[in-house]
Parts: sequence; structure tokens; C-alpha cells
Amino acid sequence: MFFSTKEAARITGCTIRQLQYWRSKGLVVPVVNPAGTGYSAYYDRENLVNLSIVHYLLQRGYDLAAIAMSLAVLQKLDAGYAQPEQARRFLLRWEDVQQKLVVEEFDPQKVAVLIKQGVFSMTVIPVDELQRQIQTTIENPQSVEELVMAKLMTAGWDKSPHSITINGEIVAKNKSSSTRSGRKNRAKADYILNYGHHGAIAVVEAKSVYMDAGDGLQQAKNYAEMLELQFAYSTNGIGIVEYDFGTKMIKERDAFPTPDELWKRLGGISNTN
Repeated sequence: MFFSTKEAARITGCTIRQLQYWRSKGLVVPVVNPAGTGYSAYYDRENLVNLSIVHYLLQRGYDLAAIAMSLAVLQKLDAGYAQPEQARRFLLRWEDVQQKLVVEEFDPQKVAVLIKQGVFSMTVIPVDELQRQIQTTIENPQSVEELVMAKLMTAGWDKSPHSITINGEIVAKNKSSSTRSGRKNRAKADYILNYGHHGAIAVVEAKSVYMDAGDGLQQAKNYAEMLELQFAYSTNGIGIVEYDFGTKMIKERDAFPTPDELWKRLGGISNTN
């Protein structure tokens, strides 16, 4: 079974830009027409696992050189690419004697001994779990809209008295200032989050799962300014990027804040009675 670049990005939670960059570095190269472009290049199941491993280790602070070494060792150790049900876990750790990173079979007892010895520079590579996640995503493909709504519902924005306005029309409260800044007085936001009877409290812009989570942040900020709101969010359904106009800070998040969490940050009381 083979997967296009877009499909591989969706399944692994990466962006097309990341896949293209890793491909240019020779880190994960599609097995079908590796020199091709667009829809002519395809990834196989082993490619998908390797993409997931790269993404997993990058999030934990490893550089591409360390990740390339890890992938090479995992392939030699037969990590279970061909038969997902036999996939195992591995340990990436710093070896003081050899003064280098090593990859080995995960052994809980050995990890316990290393911790007692004061060794903490190690990371479990859960190839088995990554394989399961890939299989689940292949069997149950979700659109970005489904992914975003699932995250918003998990945070409680769908529970009364709170609500989510989809494709909500935005009318700038300060029309003169929005005109001067070159923005239209009217627009539509992908999602507007409403805190009870207080109304809109944040806007969310959703981009394709193949794009970076923050690619819609400027648009979300524009809409938040038009509505004079403090919070703006951009997401690709997997990652979330938040901008707080109060602190002027950008923050990457795994989940949306709950209604009460966001209200407290505005200085409000924690209930909507």
C-alpha cells in the first residue's frame, strides 16, 4: 500500500513542508519515484513509521543528525516495520563510555538501573505505539474540521452555556481603524468561541492538516482585533498556536483552553451563572 505526500502528511501529523525538507536531506525518501515531484512520489508503510519517528524525536529536542543515526540503527534492529503487530520499543540514550548516542532494545529493568546510576539522558522510541497510531489514522481518516471540533469539544466549548459559532460573520467594532489598516469591515472566522452570555471571547482559524499549525495565526489575529478580543488561535487540527494580545505572547499548545481557563485569564469569575 502506498501513500501520496499529502496522505503521508495527514497520517503522520507532519506538514508537507517537513516531508519535503526531510526528503531533501535524505532522511526519509519516498520509495516510489523518489526523485519525482507532486503526486508522482509515494511513501510506503515503513516510510510512514520513519516520518513519525522523525517527528517524535524532533519534538523531544533531537537534531537531524541524531535522528538519522537512530533510523539507521532501527532498520538494522528490525523494529517491526514489515509486521506492525511485532513492532517493539527502543531506547535512545547517551553512552558515557563511548561518548555517543546509542539505540538499543527497551528493557525496563535496565532503564531502572540507569536511573539509579543517575543517567537521565534517554528517550523511549515507541515504534509499536506509532505503528498503532498510523493504522488507526489510515482506517479512520478525519478532516481538519472533525479534528478541530473534537479538540474544541474536549475542552468543553460545546457545553451550555458556552457555544461555538462556525463560519461566524465578523463585523469590525471600530470600522474606521479596520479600514485604515487595509482590512475589510466584514469577514468570516472559521470558529468563534463564546463564553456564556458574555459572547465572543476568542477566534480560531483552521488550516489544512498539511500546513503548519501557525499558518493561520495572522488571519486569526486580524479577526480578533476586528472583534476586540484578547485571544486568537490557529490550528491544523493537530497542533495549536495561541496569541494573547494581553501578554503579546505566542504559545504552542496541544489542546484548547477550557472556557473557564480562558475567562480567568481575562480576569473574570469562573462561572457563568
